[in-house]
Amino acid sequence: MTQSPKSRIATLFIGPVRKSDSNYIRELIRCGCEVVALCPNIKPAAKIRGVKKLVRVDFHDRKVVCDRATKLHARYHFATVVVIYEFHIEIAAAVRRALKIKGMRPEVARIVRDKFFMSNVLSKAGISFPATVKYPCKSPTKRLGPPEWLLKPRLAAANLGVRTIRKESELRPTYRNALKSVRNSTHLLMAGGDLGRLWILSEFVTGSEFEAHLVVHSGQLVFKCVMQKFATKIGDYIYETRMIMPADVSKRMEKVIDDFLLRVVAAIRTHVANPSGEDSFVCYPEFIVRRRKVICLEIAYRCGGTATAVELGTGVNLHRIAAQIHAKKLNTVRKTRDRAVCMQIMYSTSPGKIEALPKLTKSNTFKYHWVKHPNAYIKDPPSEYVGFLYTTGSTAKQAALRMDVAVSKILIKVGGQEIPQSKFLKFKTRML
Repeated sequence: MTQSPKSRIATLFIGPVRKSDSNYIRELIRCGCEVVALCPNIKPAAKIRGVKKLVRVDFHDRKVVCDRATKLHARYHFATVVVIYEFHIEIAAAVRRALKIKGMRPEVARIVRDKFFMSNVLSKAGISFPATVKYPCKSPTKRLGPPEWLLKPRLAAANLGVRTIRKESELRPTYRNALKSVRNSTHLLMAGGDLGRLWILSEFVTGSEFEAHLVVHSGQLVFKCVMQKFATKIGDYIYETRMIMPADVSKRMEKVIDDFLLRVVAAIRTHVANPSGEDSFVCYPEFIVRRRKVICLEIAYRCGGTATAVELGTGVNLHRIAAQIHAKKLNTVRKTRDRAVCMQIMYSTSPGKIEALPKLTKSNTFKYHWVKHPNAYIKDPPSEYVGFLYTTGSTAKQAALRMDVAVSKILIKVGGQEIPQSKFLKFKTRML
């Protein structure tokens, strides 16, 4: 039954409206939201049926964004402001304050966006983080101690080309090189133009790496999905290459991870959800397990980029869950599938045209697509685009073997040449 316009929830969506974002926006509309989209000042790639109005504005000036949102609010009387990407969480918080709408405020948004601030606040709640300092600063490596460190973005996901530093003499040239590539980028936008908020230097921690998708409803953890992450190191750069679910861990390690996830939920409820007036939320922590100790890398307060893999394996549509939470219509979360999934991340210098795909059945290979990677901030690695390929199986091992077959048969067109994807970045995945 279609809702009347008066009964629909006026919702301001902040962020780009692209094909990759269309599922979440459609779910919002299905849940009874009247969506008005406030987009970055670029041409949107998708026209989504049901979006009431689409307005483009320069996201680099938050005052301009708030002023435009205020004008739209006078007409549509928004009840809620939503985002899909972490890049815009702080912008959305500033808009909520300007419009006097309930929800996350800027001081709370910093906890889930700023890795340095996050580690300071959540470590007091019993969650361990790698030793971290803001960069640039005086004698950073002396503060962290030997032997190896990571230079990574303070406000953005760090899954592409994270640089390892072994000597302090390597730090300044790497920083200058990275700084050149962000002056007009999304990273500077997220920092509100403040170059001092762009980078952190952290201790390089080794161990088994994981990420978990969590759904909390009425204060209770009702769904979790843990994925194991693999990466490869090319020179001084680390690239995420593969994720597999379910994670292959022992019963003892599973208990250690479960205890950690409950602490994450408690910390996020106390420091983020409750101050924002929310008792239901979706989040995903990324963490490393080493000698039965869990070290948190970051916690994102949104659906993760691997939500497609979660849906393939469990049948749980996290974008639908997030939309239902915003519309206050979430009742239950049910798994309808129990399959293993392998997700391979492909890198290229161009969008890449697939010249040959393996002859796998549709049930084994879900989809494959390229996107401009938002984290291509360091120019040294030969990679600015990222693609995703999914395979499924009855076990994690079977899904991974099918992925090996798939990767070995893919040819990517780069610079007029056909290059086997398996050789492009030497995809010998290993656990860090």
